[in-house]
Amino acid sequence: MENQNFWITAPVLFTTFMILASLLMSICNLFAAKSQDNPDKYLHYSCGEDMEVHNPELNYHAYFRLALLFGILHIAALIISTIPPGNPKTKTLSGVYLIGVSVSIFILLERNDDK
Repeated sequence: MENQNFWITAPVLFTTFMILASLLMSICNLFAAKSQDNPDKYLHYSCGEDMEVHNPELNYHAYFRLALLFGILHIAALIISTIPPGNPKTKTLSGVYLIGVSVSIFILLERNDDK
C-alpha cells in the first residue's frame, strides 16, 4: 500500500509529466515544417515584421483619472452603505456627501482637449 502512495507524490508526478511532455515535443518536432530562420525573427515586439521605429510619448493621465474615479465611487459606496438608516440627520448627511461625490465625478469626467 505504501508503494502505491509513492507514485502519486508531487515530485514523481512532476518528473513523469515532464518526461512525457519532452517526448511528445520531440515527436512533434520531427513532423513540424522546416524553414530558414529569418534574422528579424528574434527582434523584440516584431515577430519578423518590418516595423517603423518611433518613440511614443507615454501618457497615463487618462488612466489615473479613471483610477481616481473608481476609487471615489468605491469609497462613496462604502460610506453610504455604512450609514445607519432611519435617522433624518444621516439622510441629510448622506445627501450632502452624494452631492460632493457627484461634483468630484463631474470634475474628473470633464475633458480638456486643449492639451
